[in-house]
Amino acid sequence: MDPQLGNTGARRAAAAAAMATSSRRSAAALSAAARERATEYVSERKPMVTADGEAADLGDDLEIDRTRAAVDCAIQRLRQSNDELLGRSKRTKGQCCRRCCCCCCCLLLLLALAGAIIKALLDHEGPLALPEKSPVRLWPRLIASSQLFNLVLQPSATSRKGREYFEQQLPLLEASARSFDCLDYWCKNLTVPSMETNWFPGLQKYEWYSLLTYRYDMMLEKMRADPRADDFRMEKNKCDMYDWYALNGFRAMRVIYRWSARGEWGTSPASGAQQVVTDLLENRTGHDFPMYLKMCHLTQGWQRATRRLKSREELEANRAEVEDWIGKLWAVHPDDWERPWAAAHNMLTDTLSPGALVQELYPGNFVGNYDPAAEEVGAVVELKTYVIWGHAYMGSIHDILLLRDGTMEDYHDQWLSMLHGHVSSKVLQWVVTEGHLERAFFMAETAALVAGMDMVRMDFFLRKGDPAGIVFNEDSISSARSPIYHHHFDHMSYAWARGHVERWYRPFDAGGKRTYELSLHNEVVPNKQRIRLKLASNAALAEEVGLHMSSRSSQPPPPPPTPAPALTVPTTPYGSCWMQHPSGCPCAAGSGCRTANSTAYFPVGWNRDTYGENNLNSRTFEGCMARAIGENAWCGTTNVETYYVPFPSPSPPP
Repeated sequence: MDPQLGNTGARRAAAAAAMATSSRRSAAALSAAARERATEYVSERKPMVTADGEAADLGDDLEIDRTRAAVDCAIQRLRQSNDELLGRSKRTKGQCCRRCCCCCCCLLLLLALAGAIIKALLDHEGPLALPEKSPVRLWPRLIASSQLFNLVLQPSATSRKGREYFEQQLPLLEASARSFDCLDYWCKNLTVPSMETNWFPGLQKYEWYSLLTYRYDMMLEKMRADPRADDFRMEKNKCDMYDWYALNGFRAMRVIYRWSARGEWGTSPASGAQQVVTDLLENRTGHDFPMYLKMCHLTQGWQRATRRLKSREELEANRAEVEDWIGKLWAVHPDDWERPWAAAHNMLTDTLSPGALVQELYPGNFVGNYDPAAEEVGAVVELKTYVIWGHAYMGSIHDILLLRDGTMEDYHDQWLSMLHGHVSSKVLQWVVTEGHLERAFFMAETAALVAGMDMVRMDFFLRKGDPAGIVFNEDSISSARSPIYHHHFDHMSYAWARGHVERWYRPFDAGGKRTYELSLHNEVVPNKQRIRLKLASNAALAEEVGLHMSSRSSQPPPPPPTPAPALTVPTTPYGSCWMQHPSGCPCAAGSGCRTANSTAYFPVGWNRDTYGENNLNSRTFEGCMARAIGENAWCGTTNVETYYVPFPSPSPPP
């Protein structure tokens, strides 16, 4: 910009000030001269005096009064003119100051964005502008990671409130960390630089994305040293994630059926799209529509790896399109290209094999934050909770933050909220008043204790009018950070990093067990005593949300059961196969039932094996006897019995 043009406002302000000074001097000089002339005029006139001493020339007196009034009026006008010039000068100066401030802020933001874009382009590996990878998606991430952007926002009211909230929570975070068993996989050898004084006020030493990059670098080093160190699967493979929920009894929507290219989770090796669609249309899942179809090995939102299947008729009508969708995703590798840890992330997730699952739908009406239907009974929203050192710091529902002090910060106007302060939310108050937030924090903290994770995000589905209906949806080990509430992530980063630098936590060795194998029902689990105390001290809440801890280790063995009376074996129809389950079918750990995430059942007495007769040749003696082996493997038991009803001799079979 031309410096001369840039100084136009300053020159105008100086000219206005000079005019005001000149006017002020002119008014003062004229006022003095006018008053002096009026005095002289009065002194030159010699009024006539009557016998009683009163002035006789009344006309001259009136003329003197008029002259004085005219002088006073002129002086008053000059003063008004002077005041207007001074006010105009002040306004011009104020406008210039405001414009300069705005220009400086915009310049800082542009410099921050330009620097972040250049850094991302230099750091990014491979092509950036693939059709599915629009650079537009990068802009919010780059702004969010800009430290100069954070510096501009430091004076805002929103940022000040964030600091006040952090100061309230920091003692609680430290206390939680000092009694926290951190699994070696997450804490051992995590390189975090020492705490240092910031070189410039407002610039954070620890940044959220930097800490997550440290985490991925550490995980990659551990997997290179030991291929079994694949704990990242607890999020990066949906099938393992839902298995972990089931292992701990965490409430989540039931997985109906799964497919795996390698035959994982007790399935047969699947070929891909055609087999998945065929199994769905032929009802091999044993569950009716609607349902959600999800790819297990893809968790990035941009890859769009989730699809709702509304009905069998719709699937049949769109079979070719659905098979094409599954086929493409079956062959795709996870790619977290828009994050700074993409290189390490992609090398880890390249070890995952393709897989898919179908899952039950969460009942209710999914709504947006500002949809009027969000205030109606049955409305469903997703709440994300951020847990640091076993302490739930905050929750978020899109652009609404929910804090532990009961306040809800609304950022729906986004950038203005950051500069001028957020507003209190007027919507979704039921999440707090109905107790959903309390239950979500309780469940998220319990899950983080079981996993022994220093930082994790746990997500839940909530339904208005039914706080007990809360369920886990998913978790994240590398949660994205919104630029809209940048300040809260900076404070969480500080607490997370400080816990490592000052070694607040207690190291925990799980004896080779992976995170997705840990269960609060097992003897070897991080934070076991703390979990037990947490559930015991909140027994009613734990019961309501379905959190239970096995007490087998602390209770004496139960007395032997009373022998059951002998059961009379079936005698008809001929050629039929029957089963009895003395221990029921509990879906024990390692069973086919547990692997398929099916439901336990406890049949009484002898029950006909119609499934085996129709599908597994149990209408013969050999087939019926073999069914006991398969049923024990399915249920996780050892005492399933089978009985075959023979044809009467010597009559041949029909």
